[in-house]
Amino acid sequence: MIATTYDPKPLAPADLAMIQRVLEAACQRRGLSKEGNDAAHIAAELVELYAHGVRGEQELSALIS
Repeated sequence: MIATTYDPKPLAPADLAMIQRVLEAACQRRGLSKEGNDAAHIAAELVELYAHGVRGEQELSALIS
């Protein structure tokens, strides 16, 4: 279940690196370019999920699969 709290604080470098790993894996699974519009939408979704409390790499990956 997705947490309902929203935390707008800036991402730490480690958080950003983790989101980047999830994004790269999602793009690879879907055969997408990391520079395309689809990847940008996935990235935005990942940041939104993270801001709403989804902080685990596996959890993020499962939610955008």
